[in-house]
Amino acid sequence: MLKRLFWLAAAVAGIFAVLAALSYQGDVPVEALLSKYARPPSRFIQIDGMSVHYRDTGKGPVILLLHGNTASLHTWDAWADTLDDDYRVIRLDLPGFGLTGPQPDGKYEIGYIVDFMQRFLSALNVDKASIAGSSHGGFVGWSFAVAHPEMVHKLCLIASGGYPLTYKYWVFGVRDWTIFKLMYPVFTPRWAANFAVRGVYGDPTKVTQELTDRYYDLHLRTGNRQAGIKMMPIYNVKDPEPIRQIKAPTQIMWGDKDVVIGVEHAERFAHDIEGSKLIIYKGVGHMPMEEIPAESVADFKHFLADTP
Repeated sequence: MLKRLFWLAAAVAGIFAVLAALSYQGDVPVEALLSKYARPPSRFIQIDGMSVHYRDTGKGPVILLLHGNTASLHTWDAWADTLDDDYRVIRLDLPGFGLTGPQPDGKYEIGYIVDFMQRFLSALNVDKASIAGSSHGGFVGWSFAVAHPEMVHKLCLIASGGYPLTYKYWVFGVRDWTIFKLMYPVFTPRWAANFAVRGVYGDPTKVTQELTDRYYDLHLRTGNRQAGIKMMPIYNVKDPEPIRQIKAPTQIMWGDKDVVIGVEHAERFAHDIEGSKLIIYKGVGHMPMEEIPAESVADFKHFLADTP
């Protein structure tokens, strides 16, 4: 009996060893990603020891676009193509993401990110901007609007963080597990990335291989996965009271099939931000700016043109 248990345990251990070997993926140096993901009009600027990847296109009133967790400035490609006919459109890879990569001192608290954004905008000679932020970028956007109201013209929150989260998609729930935090920086199979991206779209048929490859490639940039682990505590929001301090005209955009940050959060934002406007997209998931770019950017442009 003991001999059988021994061989069974050995077989199970062997299976896990094989799966681990197949799932192993080391970091990818940023230099290996530049030719594919930093084509013109990409630029870089040195801030806080980071070579910050950004794009600055068009002319006119300034719009700042802030991406979500595990994403990059490329998530706004379709929006930027439409907006830069009439606006100056600035987007960047936030610290810990994309080609910008990790913050050297491991600072990812929301207060630090807000201060970083102020330095970034000052370096680009921007005194005031309208901000659109998705998910993590929405959290940064509204936090910036509270800290620097004089610098924010209008605010658009897309599936934004801000309230205590209860994950509806198990892929994101496991991120709180200790075993995940230990294994994630080196065991990141491509199939898992494909599965995760498809899962956050309301219509998975709109997810292309090019899209999932981009998410996967940039997530493997040296230091990004480790940064993602260090960043998790900032989403454990204990006091959403500052949301009620937002004074900028605000538009809230959400997909009713969002399994990352449920649509009930949209209703809380609409309730807590006086005078805000709420748009719910039927059949859409966590990233309307990617899934329905034409419709969502048209709504954003209408919001910008509307006089408060």
